[in-house]
Amino acid sequence: MATGDQQSPHAEGISIRTPAAKPMRLFVLGATGRTGRALLAQATERGHSVTAFERSPQKLTEVGGLIAARKGDPCKVEELRAALGGHDVVVSALGLPGFGESTVLSDAAGAAVGAMQAAGVRRLLVVPAGMLFEDSPAIASILRRTLLRHVAIDSARMERILESSGLDWTVVRPPRLTNGPLTGKYLAADGGMPVDSRRSMSRADLASFLLDELERPTHVRRIVRVSTPVGRGRAIAHWLATLLLATECIVGGVMGGLRMQPFLGIIAHLGYPPYFMSILGAWYVLAGLALLAPRLPVLKEWAYAGLTFNYTGAAVSHLVVGDGAGALIGPIFFAGLTTISWALRPSARRDLTPRYAARTATVDAADDGNARMGSSRRDDSSASAPGRHQRIRTIAYWTFTLIVAGEMVAGSIWDLLRIEYVRAVLTHLGYPLYLLFILGVSKLPCGVTMLVPRFPRLKEWAYAGAVFNYSGAVVSHLSVGDGVSKWAAPLIFAGVTLLSWALRPPDRRLLRWSGQPAPRALPR
Repeated sequence: MATGDQQSPHAEGISIRTPAAKPMRLFVLGATGRTGRALLAQATERGHSVTAFERSPQKLTEVGGLIAARKGDPCKVEELRAALGGHDVVVSALGLPGFGESTVLSDAAGAAVGAMQAAGVRRLLVVPAGMLFEDSPAIASILRRTLLRHVAIDSARMERILESSGLDWTVVRPPRLTNGPLTGKYLAADGGMPVDSRRSMSRADLASFLLDELERPTHVRRIVRVSTPVGRGRAIAHWLATLLLATECIVGGVMGGLRMQPFLGIIAHLGYPPYFMSILGAWYVLAGLALLAPRLPVLKEWAYAGLTFNYTGAAVSHLVVGDGAGALIGPIFFAGLTTISWALRPSARRDLTPRYAARTATVDAADDGNARMGSSRRDDSSASAPGRHQRIRTIAYWTFTLIVAGEMVAGSIWDLLRIEYVRAVLTHLGYPLYLLFILGVSKLPCGVTMLVPRFPRLKEWAYAGAVFNYSGAVVSHLSVGDGVSKWAAPLIFAGVTLLSWALRPPDRRLLRWSGQPAPRALPR
């Protein structure tokens, strides 16, 4: 992390504006928009002169000083070229053209590139929609595929034009923009969401970053994501929720494992067998320790998943047996704490460490290198070894995944239909039959999540749920004195689940550390 003009190229950091070395002549597209107006105001304050190239320059009559307004179409090369001479840099802050099919953004990019090449202007900054990153919030990902699908397609097309232009371009992707005040602070990271950043940013701070990047270029020929840093209140809220939750887990886990009151009475009231307290107690203690330990993001995902399953299952159990609202306060309260702790956790407790990410990247690069070296050898068996190893790994992964996912989906259907077999097993183990509904509803999304592409964090929850289910079944059979013929099947499925988890490919696991996204640059 760095501040001011000490910020390292292509790294994430907080920046505070410092004076530019010399004034520049800016050529701005989209100056009448709210981001464009913030850019004009700050640019003139820093002593830069600005030409606003607009279809309706009369909208800028209230601004003056170092701002010149030129009328023209940003999608026409000839008009841009005629006005571009003598400028140092072009900044495009064109707004969204609408929700329908459009090529405005890519057409404007193509026109700007052609005009800049003809006029000899090399520096170009573009602000597209920020929804193209895969690590965008869930709502942004949904919008990218639905309502804003055409905007996303045109934005991606625009970025491809810039990448092949040969200019010194920078694409700046902001989060949700607000009309908040200028703070002079921001976070920037190449290729992904900055670490510990907000999901929103003021237009004034976005304009500040654009001007800083023009005055001290650090992201040339890169796609950079910008935002503002989270406040101290977020960290305080996270730790308050986490400490309360972890305390409840460890203390409750120890009391549950010892089958102490009032937990034993609650379990009996809900219809669960007494030994179930020992299973919950062990899981509780492990979850509490995982929440308090530094780093270990994957283990923390499993802990959060287990606690969510537990508290929601407890709430449903109380509802099924007819308990009033008072009995729901505890499970709902701790489920809320789990959500708060999970949502507010800092990057070091959410994403993999730089060392692990770098090690994974090194292994992948070594495999690629071995594959390339092997292909140049005359020995065909040596040349095909890396590829054959990968094919075997892929086949093994999908074999194990299909087995466990198929069992989870089939088990979900059996549980929801309450077929005779599962009712007999549950009765034998001493569990209430309404548990079949809880298990059935939980198993189906677990199995589906394992099969669909991407969603690596959600997959961790699915694997955690499967392991909890199968390991709980093994302990339950052992607790009632069943022999190996009864607990061997869930033990095998637990092993198959762990094998699927261990062999999953990179796009299905938490490999990215958002503080050091992979650099992206094109040769000059």
